[in-house]
Amino acid sequence: MPLVAFRVGLSQSDEAPAWLTVAPDGGGFSVLMPTKPALEKDQSPIAGNKYETNTYSASETKSGNIYLVITQETPTITQALSTAKRMDEFVAGFKEGFGNDKRKAELNFDRELALDGRYGRQYTFAYAETRGILRAYDSGRRVYVLLALGGDEQNSGIARFLDSFRFTTSLPSPSPGVDRPPPKARP
Repeated sequence: MPLVAFRVGLSQSDEAPAWLTVAPDGGGFSVLMPTKPALEKDQSPIAGNKYETNTYSASETKSGNIYLVITQETPTITQALSTAKRMDEFVAGFKEGFGNDKRKAELNFDRELALDGRYGRQYTFAYAETRGILRAYDSGRRVYVLLALGGDEQNSGIARFLDSFRFTTSLPSPSPGVDRPPPKARP
């Protein structure tokens, strides 16, 4: 998905008010964001089925930072893979989402993470002139991605966003229709 698409529909703030706790019903997480985020829902094709993807995005006008939380459902069959292999596959797909753009997105592994008993990884992110931090957590049937653009962990807004992310006590159920067999081809 091109970075330009991230800029469309972002919620913006001109001042530095107290950040809001974002905890969407059924989202399985909470996080602090500078403003009420815009929500974009999509269905991502994976292995012949479609899986729910939700992108919550907000930005700060003053700093220019952009904050995204992306939740992506994953097929049951991926549970047969090790957590590390699922993460490798997800990150490869995430990079492919930027398409054939000559400016290719760069994701460079930084370190492994653990949060509330879930495995995660942190990457440095670069796309054209934009730099940031990407954290991805594997929660079994869902991957959670935090993408903070505009700096690194030394940036107070980025640190606040990344450090505020928590899983809620109840994990969300997959959306109805997940893991239906793909439709059979007609003769």
